Amino acid sequence: MGSASACAVPALFGYLQWLLRATPGVRYMYPGPFCYEDARASRCLWPFSVRRESSRAVYRTRSARLLRVPCFSGQSRTMKDSSILFPGAPADDGTEPAPPQEIEQPAAQTRRKAGRVRDWIARHPALAAFPFVLSAALLLWEALVRWQEYPAFILPGPRNVLRKALAMAVDGSLLRHAQATVIEIGAGLLIGLTLAFLLGYWLGRSRTLDRILSPYLVASQTIPVVAIAPLLVIWFGSGLLSKVLVTTIMVFFPTLVSTVVGIRNVDPDLRELMRSLRASRRQLFLKLELPGALPVIFSGLKLSVILAVVGAIVGEFVGADQGLGFLINLGRGVLDTPMIFVAVLMIVLLAQAMYWSVTLLESYLLRWKQLDLKDGD
Repeated sequence: MGSASACAVPALFGYLQWLLRATPGVRYMYPGPFCYEDARASRCLWPFSVRRESSRAVYRTRSARLLRVPCFSGQSRTMKDSSILFPGAPADDGTEPAPPQEIEQPAAQTRRKAGRVRDWIARHPALAAFPFVLSAALLLWEALVRWQEYPAFILPGPRNVLRKALAMAVDGSLLRHAQATVIEIGAGLLIGLTLAFLLGYWLGRSRTLDRILSPYLVASQTIPVVAIAPLLVIWFGSGLLSKVLVTTIMVFFPTLVSTVVGIRNVDPDLRELMRSLRASRRQLFLKLELPGALPVIFSGLKLSVILAVVGAIVGEFVGADQGLGFLINLGRGVLDTPMIFVAVLMIVLLAQAMYWSVTLLESYLLRWKQLDLKDGD
């Protein structure tokens, strides 16, 4: 009778499980294993299988463990072959079921997001502080204008400058003049950086050439660009060429110096190793000299892009019919101070955009250096 009841009770509960599954809206029922004893050993039956759905962690709860119904008197020990009687059932070694997998709480998600925000602020403090700095500057600017009651032609308020910028953006004049300045900067950078890199490479490789040309290169930098710009306008006209030449002169020397220093900082032992491995001149340059000199070259390049903007504006000051420098001259002539502010702000934004572009390019090309620093730590 005992063995019959030991088999009948699990069968009834198995039927009940099937019936509940067929009932709409019922998903889970897990009373736990039903154990019994026979002549051979203690066994554990799993008549109630579990549906693996989105909330699978809810079936092993304290209330579910309280629903276990033993089919014998006395303490039982289970065997790991209970899946033989009910295929698909997990094997039970007699231990308590694993604790329920905790569902992630909104507080934990909030803490993780806060940690990510703190990490981003630690990596980019300047970007994180920019909204506060900008807001403080605008408030101080507006407070100064209202306190001293300056007229618009002396010191316009932020709202007057914003209205002027919107009006110039609508009629297309702001975009047209900014585009002219960008073309001058781009052409000057292309010519100046190419010449500076080629000459700097040969100066870095040849000490004799460096001793011959260095005095003349240093002497050329003692002449102010503002003094050369009118001569270039007279010789080459007030068109694009004179502004490109002024920009080229501005960006040439910083890139030249950084290239020379970068090439000379290459480890001579590594150069001798490459030569012993029969590396060609091209392989020596691409595999050793260029990667070794790039960190120093980018230091000069960041300065060069800023000076390129200055050179283009200086050329436009001397003589031009378009460009952001021309807008500053025009605003000064007609006492349109908001126009001057709009042009100056556009110059600042342009210089910042070019600087951050070079910074992103540096981080992309020098990823290997960051990896080496992390491995060293």
